[in-house]
Amino acid sequence: MIIFFYQFVLTLGLYFFYVFYYNDPFGPNPTDEIWYHSTALLSQSMTLPDMIRYVISVHGEGDIGFSFVLKYIYLLPGDDIFNMKVINVGFHMGATLLLYKVSQGLRMRTQTSKLLLIIFGLNPIAVYFNASGRKETVFIFVMVVALYFIYKAIRKHEIKYYVFAFVAILVTGLFRIPFPMMLLFSLFVYVFLAAGGKYKTVMRLALFLAVPILMGLIYFVFQEEINSIFSLNLAALAASRLGGEGSPSMVQYVILLISGVIGPIPSFNYATTLDSQMLQTVGNYVKIMLSGFFVLGVIRILKEKKKEYYPLIIFVGCNIIMITVVAATLDHRYHYPALPFYFIVMALGFEYKIKLKKIKYWLYLGFVLLLILGYNLR
Repeated sequence: MIIFFYQFVLTLGLYFFYVFYYNDPFGPNPTDEIWYHSTALLSQSMTLPDMIRYVISVHGEGDIGFSFVLKYIYLLPGDDIFNMKVINVGFHMGATLLLYKVSQGLRMRTQTSKLLLIIFGLNPIAVYFNASGRKETVFIFVMVVALYFIYKAIRKHEIKYYVFAFVAILVTGLFRIPFPMMLLFSLFVYVFLAAGGKYKTVMRLALFLAVPILMGLIYFVFQEEINSIFSLNLAALAASRLGGEGSPSMVQYVILLISGVIGPIPSFNYATTLDSQMLQTVGNYVKIMLSGFFVLGVIRILKEKKKEYYPLIIFVGCNIIMITVVAATLDHRYHYPALPFYFIVMALGFEYKIKLKKIKYWLYLGFVLLLILGYNLR
């Protein structure tokens, strides 16, 4: 109840701040928000197939998911944008509670599960996305649903849960195209490594048959957009995001990689046109200061061979590599969908901290502060 009240009050507070300060319910310099809003209004006179065809023709398959949700939110009585922001709080609460159930299924200590519930539920960056008109809040809910069924399948070993997990994984592609492949890859690696008993060889052979079939199905569904992704000039895309020309330097990629693991790195120099980034600053600081526990969590998982956590760190690793290559690690939008996975590992690392002297974590915080200063004074 406290988490709901916190999210509800701050989300609506930020919404009214947008309305009265920026004279725009979507906040400063909206971009995608305007397109989603206009599409939702336009879709009211469309059938669902027509809307899907329209979204694909204009933006691609990766925007079908949120457009579908908005179409039906905008059918509700009252102010469309206000309703959407209130329902975002509901999606966030659903993701928070499901993540808590996932942590219990992973047999985390009760105290650790409650800590995860608190830090994820009260995460300041969630307030920003709940008050926005972007897809991230609904997207992260879908990600947690996929995570929930993945672990249901792992624990129960029932076909129905594998089917539910695959469907949920496929739905994530309606928000961001590469995610189904990364999620399936993470699950397949786990199943391959965890296979045991007299059917170990059979299971691994079945996996080698299943992987190309399922990957082929994903490619069939998202063929056009996957082809467009592979045709991108990634070096040019990264350079444009960094505000330069030519391929980014090795130093820039190192900074991007570090930011991918522990960031995004907060900036001190927000221009007026980047007010939306300034509003994310508190969330940036919270994540980067707690990120040391994520590193500890990864160390613990690998050291203690906690195989049930492998899908989490594999997926987060894939996401970090992807957003590093395209120079998107300084933007919280590209970290956000992987945050549930990240926070579970972080909570596991928080348990592990008791084996370390406090001075070591203070040294880490010192390193983070120097990184922030160095990045901003470069």
